[in-house]
Amino acid sequence: MRRTAGKQGAPQGGVISPLISNIYLHQLDELMVARGHRIVRFADDFIILCKSQKGAERVRRNVTRLLGS
Repeated sequence: MRRTAGKQGAPQGGVISPLISNIYLHQLDELMVARGHRIVRFADDFIILCKSQKGAERVRRNVTRLLGS
């Protein structure tokens, strides 16, 4: 198997990955709390708690747009 190094981003599972994730997603945390959502996050894994299915779908669309995914 041949491996090549990528030119962008931090390697998945690398020692710096959680730090970069925490820096990058800190604004998302603040935005969700300001909008009244409860959020649980560890590095790049997060759960945003919503009161309804419709609200959850709206939040997912907004987060996807904000993160550029």
